[in-house]
Amino acid sequence: MAIDRESGIGRAGGVHRRQAQPIERGDWSKSVPRPSRWFAGVLVLLLGGLTLLGCDKSDATKTETTQVPAQSSAPSSAPPLQKGAYETPPPTGQKPPKPYAIVGRDDSLTPVQDALNAGDVDRATSLLYLPSITEERRQRPDGKALIAAIQSESDRQIGLDAGSEEASRIKLDWQPTLDAIPTRVPESVDDLWKRVSDFEEAARQLEETANIQLKPPERQLRDHFKASIIAKQRLLFPVLRRAYGQIIIPSMSDMGISGRVGGAGNRAVTWTAAAFVNQVEIETAQRGMSPNLTKLRFTRSAYEWARGIGGVYTYSMRPPSDDVIGYWEGFVFKPVQ
Repeated sequence: MAIDRESGIGRAGGVHRRQAQPIERGDWSKSVPRPSRWFAGVLVLLLGGLTLLGCDKSDATKTETTQVPAQSSAPSSAPPLQKGAYETPPPTGQKPPKPYAIVGRDDSLTPVQDALNAGDVDRATSLLYLPSITEERRQRPDGKALIAAIQSESDRQIGLDAGSEEASRIKLDWQPTLDAIPTRVPESVDDLWKRVSDFEEAARQLEETANIQLKPPERQLRDHFKASIIAKQRLLFPVLRRAYGQIIIPSMSDMGISGRVGGAGNRAVTWTAAAFVNQVEIETAQRGMSPNLTKLRFTRSAYEWARGIGGVYTYSMRPPSDDVIGYWEGFVFKPVQ
Protein backbone atom coordinates (compact mmCIF):
# COMPACT_ATOMS: atom_id res chain seq x y z
CA MET A 1 0.00 0.00 0.00
CA ALA A 2 1.35 3.38 -0.91
CA ILE A 3 1.86 5.86 1.86
CA ASP A 4 1.40 9.58 1.57
CA ARG A 5 4.56 10.89 3.16
CA GLU A 6 3.09 14.36 3.97
CA SER A 7 -0.05 13.24 5.79
CA GLY A 8 0.92 9.76 6.94
CA ILE A 9 -2.36 8.40 5.68
CA GLY A 10 -2.30 5.45 3.38
CA ARG A 11 -4.17 5.76 0.29
CA ALA A 12 -6.13 2.72 1.29
CA GLY A 13 -7.23 4.34 4.62
CA GLY A 14 -4.59 2.87 6.91
CA VAL A 15 -2.50 4.92 9.36
CA HIS A 16 1.23 4.92 9.45
CA ARG A 17 3.25 6.53 12.26
CA ARG A 18 5.90 8.77 10.89
CA GLN A 19 9.28 8.62 12.58
CA ALA A 20 10.42 11.81 14.40
CA GLN A 21 13.13 13.74 12.72
CA PRO A 22 16.24 14.36 14.87
CA ILE A 23 16.82 17.93 16.10
CA GLU A 24 20.25 19.28 15.91
CA ARG A 25 21.75 20.36 19.28
CA GLY A 26 21.40 24.08 20.01
CA ASP A 27 18.89 24.80 17.30
CA TRP A 28 15.68 26.11 19.10
CA SER A 29 14.35 27.90 16.10
CA LYS A 30 12.75 24.79 14.78
CA SER A 31 10.89 23.83 18.06
CA VAL A 32 9.96 27.11 19.89
CA PRO A 33 8.68 30.14 18.03
CA ARG A 34 10.70 33.31 18.76
CA PRO A 35 8.51 36.16 20.23
CA SER A 36 8.36 39.37 18.25
CA ARG A 37 9.86 42.61 19.62
CA TRP A 38 6.49 44.40 20.07
CA PHE A 39 5.15 41.50 22.12
CA ALA A 40 8.19 41.69 24.41
CA GLY A 41 7.66 45.43 24.89
CA VAL A 42 4.01 44.95 25.88
CA LEU A 43 5.01 42.26 28.31
CA VAL A 44 7.55 44.54 29.99
CA LEU A 45 5.02 47.37 30.34
CA LEU A 46 2.43 44.99 31.78
CA LEU A 47 4.82 43.60 34.34
CA GLY A 48 5.96 47.12 35.25
CA GLY A 49 2.36 48.28 35.81
CA LEU A 50 1.65 45.33 38.08
CA THR A 51 4.80 46.13 40.04
CA LEU A 52 3.78 49.78 40.54
CA LEU A 53 0.26 48.74 41.56
CA GLY A 54 1.71 46.43 44.11
CA CYS A 55 3.92 49.22 45.47
CA ASP A 56 0.97 51.62 45.76
CA LYS A 57 -1.05 49.06 47.63
CA SER A 58 1.90 48.36 49.88
CA ASP A 59 2.42 52.07 50.57
CA ALA A 60 -1.29 52.55 51.36
CA THR A 61 -1.13 49.61 53.70
CA LYS A 62 1.90 51.12 55.42
CA THR A 63 0.17 54.52 55.72
CA GLU A 64 -2.91 52.96 57.26
CA THR A 65 -0.75 50.96 59.59
CA THR A 66 1.08 54.03 60.85
CA GLN A 67 -2.16 55.98 61.35
CA VAL A 68 -3.99 53.30 63.28
CA PRO A 69 -2.00 53.72 66.53
CA ALA A 70 -2.79 57.48 66.61
CA GLN A 71 -6.49 56.77 66.16
CA SER A 72 -6.57 54.03 68.69
CA SER A 73 -4.58 55.89 71.33
CA ALA A 74 -6.21 56.24 74.76
CA PRO A 75 -8.52 59.28 75.10
CA SER A 76 -7.55 62.15 77.41
CA SER A 77 -9.08 62.37 80.85
CA ALA A 78 -10.81 65.70 80.00
CA PRO A 79 -14.45 65.32 78.88
CA PRO A 80 -15.19 66.24 75.26
CA LEU A 81 -16.42 69.77 74.64
CA GLN A 82 -20.11 70.16 74.00
CA LYS A 83 -21.24 71.72 70.76
CA GLY A 84 -20.82 75.48 70.90
CA ALA A 85 -18.70 75.39 74.08
CA TYR A 86 -15.51 77.40 74.46
CA GLU A 87 -12.31 75.50 75.23
CA THR A 88 -11.25 78.59 77.20
CA PRO A 89 -13.98 80.93 78.52
CA PRO A 90 -13.99 84.34 76.81
CA PRO A 91 -12.17 86.94 78.95
CA THR A 92 -14.18 89.40 81.00
CA GLY A 93 -14.47 92.80 79.36
CA GLN A 94 -14.04 91.53 75.80
CA LYS A 95 -15.91 93.15 72.94
CA PRO A 96 -19.47 91.97 72.30
CA PRO A 97 -19.60 88.86 70.08
CA LYS A 98 -21.77 90.73 67.58
CA PRO A 99 -21.71 94.51 67.13
CA TYR A 100 -24.89 96.33 67.98
CA ALA A 101 -26.59 98.18 65.12
CA ILE A 102 -29.58 99.69 66.91
CA VAL A 103 -29.14 103.24 65.60
CA GLY A 104 -27.76 104.56 62.32
CA ARG A 105 -24.34 106.09 61.67
CA ASP A 106 -25.57 109.71 61.66
CA ASP A 107 -27.59 109.61 64.87
CA SER A 108 -26.97 111.50 68.11
CA LEU A 109 -26.76 108.11 69.85
CA THR A 110 -24.12 106.74 67.45
CA PRO A 111 -21.17 107.56 69.80
CA VAL A 112 -23.01 105.70 72.57
CA GLN A 113 -23.40 102.66 70.34
CA ASP A 114 -19.74 102.86 69.26
CA ALA A 115 -18.59 102.89 72.90
CA LEU A 116 -20.86 99.92 73.61
CA ASN A 117 -19.42 97.98 70.66
CA ALA A 118 -15.94 98.75 71.99
CA GLY A 119 -16.95 97.09 75.27
CA ASP A 120 -16.69 100.35 77.29
CA VAL A 121 -19.98 100.28 79.20
CA ASP A 122 -19.09 103.17 81.52
CA ARG A 123 -18.23 105.47 78.61
CA ALA A 124 -21.42 104.47 76.81
CA THR A 125 -23.39 105.38 79.93
CA SER A 126 -21.63 108.75 80.24
CA LEU A 127 -22.26 109.61 76.58
CA LEU A 128 -25.89 108.55 76.87
CA TYR A 129 -26.57 111.31 79.40
CA LEU A 130 -24.75 114.16 77.71
CA PRO A 131 -26.83 117.38 77.57
CA SER A 132 -26.81 117.19 73.76
CA ILE A 133 -29.00 114.05 73.93
CA THR A 134 -32.53 114.91 74.92
CA GLU A 135 -34.78 112.85 77.16
CA GLU A 136 -37.22 112.56 74.28
CA ARG A 137 -34.48 110.96 72.15
CA ARG A 138 -33.63 108.47 74.89
CA GLN A 139 -37.29 107.50 75.25
CA ARG A 140 -37.75 106.53 71.62
CA PRO A 141 -37.94 102.76 70.96
CA ASP A 142 -34.38 102.55 69.63
CA GLY A 143 -33.13 104.71 72.51
CA LYS A 144 -34.73 102.37 75.03
CA ALA A 145 -33.31 99.39 73.15
CA LEU A 146 -29.83 100.93 73.36
CA ILE A 147 -30.22 101.49 77.11
CA ALA A 148 -31.29 97.86 77.52
CA ALA A 149 -28.27 96.76 75.44
CA ILE A 150 -25.92 98.72 77.72
CA GLN A 151 -27.36 96.96 80.76
CA SER A 152 -27.18 93.60 79.01
CA GLU A 153 -23.54 94.14 78.05
CA SER A 154 -22.73 95.21 81.61
CA ASP A 155 -24.27 92.00 82.91
CA ARG A 156 -22.39 89.95 80.33
CA GLN A 157 -19.04 91.48 81.23
CA ILE A 158 -19.60 91.04 84.94
CA GLY A 159 -20.94 87.52 84.47
CA LEU A 160 -22.63 87.64 87.84
CA ASP A 161 -26.05 86.40 88.88
CA ALA A 162 -27.62 88.39 91.67
CA GLY A 163 -26.66 85.91 94.35
CA SER A 164 -24.92 87.84 97.12
CA GLU A 165 -26.72 90.43 99.19
CA GLU A 166 -24.56 93.29 97.90
CA ALA A 167 -24.97 92.24 94.27
CA SER A 168 -28.73 91.90 94.68
CA ARG A 169 -29.12 95.35 96.18
CA ILE A 170 -27.01 97.06 93.51
CA LYS A 171 -28.34 95.16 90.52
CA LEU A 172 -31.99 94.75 91.44
CA ASP A 173 -32.69 97.87 93.53
CA TRP A 174 -30.17 100.70 93.44
CA GLN A 175 -29.32 100.71 89.74
CA PRO A 176 -32.94 100.50 88.49
CA THR A 177 -33.96 103.28 90.91
CA LEU A 178 -31.17 105.52 89.62
CA ASP A 179 -32.01 104.76 85.99
CA ALA A 180 -35.62 105.72 86.67
CA ILE A 181 -34.74 109.31 87.67
CA PRO A 182 -36.15 111.40 84.79
CA THR A 183 -33.86 113.83 83.02
CA ARG A 184 -36.58 116.12 81.66
CA VAL A 185 -37.18 119.55 83.20
CA PRO A 186 -39.07 119.23 86.53
CA GLU A 187 -42.67 120.32 86.44
CA SER A 188 -42.99 121.45 90.06
CA VAL A 189 -40.98 122.50 93.12
CA ASP A 190 -41.56 119.09 94.72
CA ASP A 191 -40.38 117.33 91.56
CA LEU A 192 -37.22 119.42 91.53
CA TRP A 193 -36.22 118.70 95.12
CA LYS A 194 -37.14 115.04 94.84
CA ARG A 195 -34.48 114.58 92.19
CA VAL A 196 -31.89 116.23 94.39
CA SER A 197 -32.98 113.88 97.18
CA ASP A 198 -32.72 110.86 94.84
CA PHE A 199 -29.08 111.69 94.12
CA GLU A 200 -28.32 111.99 97.83
CA GLU A 201 -29.99 108.64 98.46
CA ALA A 202 -27.88 107.03 95.73
CA ALA A 203 -24.78 108.51 97.38
CA ARG A 204 -25.75 106.95 100.74
CA GLN A 205 -26.31 103.61 99.04
CA LEU A 206 -22.89 103.80 97.43
CA GLU A 207 -21.38 104.63 100.81
CA GLU A 208 -22.81 101.42 102.29
CA THR A 209 -20.49 99.36 100.10
CA ALA A 210 -17.44 101.61 100.40
CA ASN A 211 -15.82 99.69 103.25
CA ILE A 212 -17.07 96.19 102.44
CA GLN A 213 -14.72 93.58 101.04
CA LEU A 214 -16.34 92.94 97.67
CA LYS A 215 -15.58 90.19 95.21
CA PRO A 216 -14.32 91.36 91.80
CA PRO A 217 -17.71 90.95 90.07
CA GLU A 218 -19.44 92.83 92.90
CA ARG A 219 -16.81 95.55 92.70
CA GLN A 220 -17.56 95.90 89.00
CA LEU A 221 -21.25 96.29 89.76
CA ARG A 222 -20.46 99.02 92.29
CA ASP A 223 -18.13 100.81 89.87
CA HIS A 224 -20.81 100.79 87.19
CA PHE A 225 -23.37 102.15 89.67
CA LYS A 226 -20.95 104.92 90.62
CA ALA A 227 -20.25 105.81 86.99
CA SER A 228 -23.99 105.95 86.34
CA ILE A 229 -24.51 108.42 89.23
CA ILE A 230 -21.75 110.70 87.94
CA ALA A 231 -23.08 110.64 84.37
CA LYS A 232 -26.61 111.44 85.44
CA GLN A 233 -25.57 114.22 87.83
CA ARG A 234 -23.54 115.90 85.10
CA LEU A 235 -26.58 115.84 82.88
CA LEU A 236 -29.28 116.71 85.38
CA PHE A 237 -27.88 119.40 87.68
CA PRO A 238 -27.76 122.05 84.89
CA VAL A 239 -31.39 121.11 84.11
CA LEU A 240 -32.36 121.49 87.78
CA ARG A 241 -30.68 124.90 88.03
CA ARG A 242 -32.53 126.08 84.95
CA ALA A 243 -35.77 124.77 86.46
CA TYR A 244 -35.00 126.76 89.64
CA GLY A 245 -35.09 129.91 87.53
CA GLN A 246 -38.31 128.84 85.80
CA ILE A 247 -40.26 127.53 88.81
CA ILE A 248 -38.99 128.96 92.11
CA ILE A 249 -37.86 132.49 91.22
CA PRO A 250 -41.26 133.46 89.72
CA SER A 251 -42.91 132.43 92.99
CA MET A 252 -41.04 135.27 94.75
CA SER A 253 -42.68 137.98 92.67
CA ASP A 254 -45.20 138.72 95.42
CA MET A 255 -42.22 139.79 97.58
CA GLY A 256 -41.01 142.14 94.90
CA ILE A 257 -38.10 139.88 93.92
CA SER A 258 -37.25 138.76 90.41
CA GLY A 259 -34.26 136.89 89.11
CA ARG A 260 -32.64 135.00 86.29
CA VAL A 261 -30.31 132.02 85.89
CA GLY A 262 -27.45 131.93 83.41
CA GLY A 263 -23.74 131.45 82.90
CA ALA A 264 -21.85 128.30 81.98
CA GLY A 265 -23.83 125.29 83.13
CA ASN A 266 -26.53 127.58 84.57
CA ARG A 267 -24.35 128.11 87.64
CA ALA A 268 -25.06 131.82 88.20
CA VAL A 269 -28.21 133.47 89.56
CA THR A 270 -28.90 137.18 89.67
CA TRP A 271 -31.53 138.69 91.97
CA THR A 272 -33.25 142.01 91.41
CA ALA A 273 -35.28 143.92 94.02
CA ALA A 274 -35.56 147.49 95.22
CA ALA A 275 -34.70 146.32 98.72
CA PHE A 276 -31.26 145.24 97.55
CA VAL A 277 -30.08 148.81 97.57
CA ASN A 278 -29.50 148.08 101.24
CA GLN A 279 -26.47 145.96 102.17
CA VAL A 280 -28.24 144.46 105.17
CA GLU A 281 -31.12 143.27 103.00
CA ILE A 282 -28.64 141.63 100.62
CA GLU A 283 -26.88 139.77 103.44
CA THR A 284 -30.20 138.60 104.87
CA ALA A 285 -31.38 137.35 101.49
CA GLN A 286 -28.12 135.53 100.85
CA ARG A 287 -28.24 133.72 104.21
CA GLY A 288 -31.75 132.53 103.47
CA MET A 289 -31.10 131.42 99.88
CA SER A 290 -27.60 130.03 100.23
CA PRO A 291 -28.50 126.47 101.45
CA ASN A 292 -30.78 125.74 98.50
CA LEU A 293 -28.44 127.41 96.01
CA THR A 294 -25.56 125.32 97.30
CA LYS A 295 -27.55 122.08 97.09
CA LEU A 296 -28.20 122.85 93.45
CA ARG A 297 -24.48 123.63 93.12
CA PHE A 298 -24.73 127.26 92.03
CA THR A 299 -21.36 129.00 92.19
CA ARG A 300 -22.40 132.68 92.03
CA SER A 301 -25.22 134.72 93.51
CA ALA A 302 -25.52 138.41 92.53
CA TYR A 303 -27.85 141.17 93.81
CA GLU A 304 -28.94 144.39 92.15
CA TRP A 305 -31.59 146.95 93.16
CA ALA A 306 -32.65 147.55 89.54
CA ARG A 307 -31.87 145.48 86.46
CA GLY A 308 -29.03 147.04 84.55
CA ILE A 309 -28.89 150.07 86.84
CA GLY A 310 -26.47 150.62 89.69
CA GLY A 311 -23.94 148.28 91.20
CA VAL A 312 -24.21 144.53 91.59
CA TYR A 313 -23.15 142.83 94.81
CA THR A 314 -21.87 139.28 94.18
CA TYR A 315 -21.29 136.27 96.45
CA SER A 316 -19.04 133.47 95.31
CA MET A 317 -19.97 129.99 96.54
CA ARG A 318 -17.89 126.84 96.52
CA PRO A 319 -20.23 123.89 96.19
CA PRO A 320 -19.08 120.49 94.92
CA SER A 321 -18.93 120.16 91.15
CA ASP A 322 -21.70 118.33 89.35
CA ASP A 323 -19.73 115.08 89.09
CA VAL A 324 -18.99 114.78 92.83
CA ILE A 325 -21.12 112.18 94.61
CA GLY A 326 -22.25 112.94 98.16
CA TYR A 327 -25.01 114.11 100.46
CA TRP A 328 -25.72 116.95 102.85
CA GLU A 329 -25.95 116.75 106.61
CA GLY A 330 -27.19 120.19 107.60
CA PHE A 331 -24.78 122.65 105.99
CA VAL A 332 -21.99 120.07 105.64
CA PHE A 333 -21.45 118.16 102.41
CA LYS A 334 -20.13 114.59 102.78
CA PRO A 335 -18.51 113.25 99.61
CA VAL A 336 -18.63 109.53 98.84
CA GLN A 337 -15.92 107.71 96.92
